[in-house]
Amino acid sequence: MSDFNLDEFVTAPAKKSFFAKIAGLSLKVKLATAAGLVVLVGGGSAFAYSALNTPDAVVGLALASVFGDANPSFEVSADVQSNGVKGSGTIDIYSSSTGALLSLKASADVNGQPVGATLNVLGAKSGDVYLNLADFDSLGAYLVTSGLLPMNTVNSARTVLNGAWVKVTKEELDTYTALAGDTNSCISTKLNNLDYTKKVQGELANILRNNNFIQVSKELPGVNGDRVFELGINADHLRSFLTALKASTYYQDVNTCVPTLNITDAQIASVTQAKIDEALKGETTTLYANSFSHKLDKIEFNVTDAATSQSVKVTFKPLGDQSSKVVVPAKSTTLTELLTTLSTPSY
Repeated sequence: MSDFNLDEFVTAPAKKSFFAKIAGLSLKVKLATAAGLVVLVGGGSAFAYSALNTPDAVVGLALASVFGDANPSFEVSADVQSNGVKGSGTIDIYSSSTGALLSLKASADVNGQPVGATLNVLGAKSGDVYLNLADFDSLGAYLVTSGLLPMNTVNSARTVLNGAWVKVTKEELDTYTALAGDTNSCISTKLNNLDYTKKVQGELANILRNNNFIQVSKELPGVNGDRVFELGINADHLRSFLTALKASTYYQDVNTCVPTLNITDAQIASVTQAKIDEALKGETTTLYANSFSHKLDKIEFNVTDAATSQSVKVTFKPLGDQSSKVVVPAKSTTLTELLTTLSTPSY
C-alpha cells in the first residue's frame, strides 16, 4: 500500500503505551495502519450455506479472497480535502514472478495551482529498481514557482526522467543505504529471502485466522449487488492477537534486529474497547463484498477532522492477476547518468 516503510516503523522507540501511540499517530499513518487491515483472513469453507451468509463469515471470506490469486494486484485511491489543498491520487500495485510494479498517479490543486505527476517504480527479482516519471510539467512548474527547485534543475530532471526508465542496481541501493546510516537492514535482508517470506506469511496468516480482531459493527443497505458492512476492532481479540504475535518467529527476528521495539505484556493488558473506540474516533471503515461470491469489491477508509475541516477518503480494490503488466525495461538510463545530467544546467 503506498509510503509505509517497515524499517521506519520497527525502529520507532516503544516508550509510550500502546494506545498513547495510536492516539498520537498522524492522519496519514492512521490511514496506512487502517489500510493494513485488508491482509486479515477469516471464515472457512466448512460452514453451512446459512453460516456462510452471516456478516462475520461474509467479511472473513471477502478478506480471504484478496489473496486468492497467485499474483495479486491492488488499487489504492485517495481523495484529500483540506484548507488550501484539494487532491486525489491512485496507487496501482502489480505483482508477478519477475518482480513488482508500483504506479503512483497524483493530482492536486495547491492554492489555485494545479500540480500532478505519475511515478512508476519497478522492483525486479534481481534486486534492481527501475524509476520512471511522466506527466511532469505541472509538478515542475510548481517546484519552480514555489522556489523549491531552480529552473535548470527541473529542466534537467525533465530531460532524463520524463518517459524514460532509470536503473538503480542492487549494489547501488546497498551503498546508499549504508551511507544513510541504515543499521536495521537485517529485516530487509530477511524479507528479501523468498523462503523466509513464505514461512512468515504462513505463520502470520494462522495467527490472524485464530485471533481475527476485525468485527462487523453493523450491516448497511446493499449497493449494486454488494453487501456492505461497517467494521470495527474487538479489544479482546486484539489482545490475543498481540500475545500470539509476540511469540511468532517474525516478531522475535524483528526484536533481535531492533531491540528498541518491544511490546510488553503490560501494554497488551492495557488494550480496552473504550481506548480503541476513542483512538478511532472520526474514522470509519466500510467493506463491500459481492452478495453471491462473497469476494471483496472494495474497502473504504474515511477520516474526518471537524476542527480543521480536513477529510481523507482512501479506497482499496483488488484487481486480480495483473502480472502481465510487470515487465523489466529492456532499455534504461544508469543512476550515474541521471546524477550527471541533474548536475549539468539545462536551459
